[in-house]
Amino acid sequence: MKKINSIVDRVLFRLGLLEAVRRQMAVEIWPKVAGKRIAARTKPLKINDGVLIVSVPEAALRNELTLRRMQLVKIYHQLGYDCVRDIKFVR
Repeated sequence: MKKINSIVDRVLFRLGLLEAVRRQMAVEIWPKVAGKRIAARTKPLKINDGVLIVSVPEAALRNELTLRRMQLVKIYHQLGYDCVRDIKFVR
């Protein structure tokens, strides 16, 4: 399977799509990074210049996640998503 992923990555790179696909995948794996409980109460929106924008309607949760944001970024990096350099939580 790793060989197929490598081939797909090379094709996407040659087409200039690799970074866009990686950013979209980073948005989609938010539940794996944040956990199901938090993911159920939040919505990842997009990545702008390495900053993942996540909608969090509840102020208390927004504050909690802001304090934990670098821990969440570290999880992204451990999963191979270095395209996420920071996370911003918005209403």
